[in-house]
Amino acid sequence: MKLFEDFCFAKIFPCSTRLPFRIRAAGHVIMGDLHKEKVRLCNFVELFWGIKGSCKFSYPDGEYTLKAGEVCFYTSGMIHDFTANPGGFECCWMSFEGHQADDFFNGFHTTILPHYAGNCPLERFNLLIKDLGRDDPAAVYSQLSIGMRILITALTPPNADTERHHLDYAEIARQLADEHFSNFETTVQFLADQLQVHRGYLSRIFREKYGTTLSDYILKLRLEYAQELLITTELPAGDISTMCGFHDYGYFMRFFRKRTGMSPGQFRKFNKQ
Repeated sequence: MKLFEDFCFAKIFPCSTRLPFRIRAAGHVIMGDLHKEKVRLCNFVELFWGIKGSCKFSYPDGEYTLKAGEVCFYTSGMIHDFTANPGGFECCWMSFEGHQADDFFNGFHTTILPHYAGNCPLERFNLLIKDLGRDDPAAVYSQLSIGMRILITALTPPNADTERHHLDYAEIARQLADEHFSNFETTVQFLADQLQVHRGYLSRIFREKYGTTLSDYILKLRLEYAQELLITTELPAGDISTMCGFHDYGYFMRFFRKRTGMSPGQFRKFNKQ
C-alpha cells in the first residue's frame, strides 16, 4: 500500500499544446513493503529519483533495482511496471510529454536504467507539485523551467570529489553482477556505464576489495550457474550457454573445459553417476 502520496497533474491550456513538450505531472510517494504500482503503457517520459529504500523496475531486458540517490527513466512505449522491495520505497517522480519529449530526452544519450545522481532535490519537486496546481497559463512555462532544472540535475554526474566517497562502487557493481550476470550484455564496461565511472577505476577498486577482477567475478557466476543447470536439468549445453550469459557457444565450451578440466557433457556425466 501507499503510505504517503503527494502529486499533481498539470492543467491543459492552449499554449500547452504549442510547446514541443510540457511537464505532465509530478509527485512524491512512500510505498510499503512489496507495493506494486498499476501496470500500464507509457506515452510520456518519466523520471524516478530514489530517496529511501529500494524498488524493482521492469525493463524489456529484465528487472533492475533503484536505490536511494539513484535515478531511472521510462520512455514512450515502455511498460510502467515497478514494485517496492521489502522495507518499502520512497521516491519523487516527474513526467513530461509532447511531440518532441522523447527526442529531447534521447538527445542527452543517457541510460534509462538506474544510476547514481546524488541526493533527490525534494524541495524542487515540492515546488513543482505546487506549481502544477496553478490555474494560470503562465504556469506552463514556470513548470517547464522547474522540471528542466530537475532533469538536468539528474543527468549531471555528481562531483567526484564530493560524492564518490559516499558510494561503495565495488559493492554496487557486485550486486548488479549478482542480479544480471546471465544477461550477455553484463560486462565491466556496461556496469561502469551504469555507475557513471571509468572502467579502469571500477576494475581497480573491485580487485582491491574482493581480490579478483570484476570480469572474472562475472565469469565465475556464469560458470557456477552452468554447472548447476548441467546437474539439475537435461538442457542441451548450447541452451545452457545462452541462459548463463555466454554470447558465443564455442567460447563457452573452451572456457568451461579450461576451468573444470572437462567438457560440459563430461561434467554432467561425472556428477550424475
